[in-house]
Amino acid sequence: LLQENLIRIWTAFVMEEEHSNDQVIGVSEVKAGWLLERAGELTDEDPELITIKKYEHLLSDKVHIIIQEVLQENSIGFKLQDFQSLTLHCLGSLKNVILVVPTGVGKSLCSILGILVLRKVLGKSSGVGVGNLPLSALMEEKLKDQVIKTGLITMKGDLKVSSTEPIEDFKTGVIGFILGHPESWLTNTAKDITEALRKQDLIIFSGLDEFQMNLASHWGKDFRPLMRTVPGMLRGQSVKQAPTLCMTATATSSEIEELKVVMGL
Repeated sequence: LLQENLIRIWTAFVMEEEHSNDQVIGVSEVKAGWLLERAGELTDEDPELITIKKYEHLLSDKVHIIIQEVLQENSIGFKLQDFQSLTLHCLGSLKNVILVVPTGVGKSLCSILGILVLRKVLGKSSGVGVGNLPLSALMEEKLKDQVIKTGLITMKGDLKVSSTEPIEDFKTGVIGFILGHPESWLTNTAKDITEALRKQDLIIFSGLDEFQMNLASHWGKDFRPLMRTVPGMLRGQSVKQAPTLCMTATATSSEIEELKVVMGL
């Protein structure tokens, strides 16, 4: 089925090229087979298969109460999906999580609500989450209408926020979720922020989105090498027991194993 779908995808791509260039290009199963080989063996990424019934052993009564408090205090307008609830239970139990679910189903909410849950679990009302994303467009999108005040650090070290709070609030926990490129975290601005937060024991969560892009097996070891070292470095700035959440829409089993080594999970 996957190979058939790849043939359809490749055919659609070629037809688009054919239409634009008025050229006739043949489509073969050889090309689809090459795409299939590149895809590798995918892990299960259907959120409907990540059910509370299947993973009931991950639930915690104590964390459940805290999750309900967070939901009451921050109206999100819909019921959590099972994979979101399970992720929050794991984070609230101070467990690291590798989450593989499709784009658009609500992965980002796990980070945002996870920080709010961890603030209560760890007793740090000004606790901060730090996150790595590979693309500016993804970070800009996360500044919009967030439950928690969010800021980002650009590759040049410039700061942007989702609110009108002063920039100084990056260092005091008022900005609860700080995002950046791997390269962003090595700017002087970011170093000042993380050092200030570390001294106050305020970094309670670290996140890595689109984690497969941070692996040497995905793009090669020479492509943005800081993507493979900075996320682990940030994790080391967190308070003791602070969990890490690594997310993506698709990953192979070998990529997940490589991630565990790179991040020390």
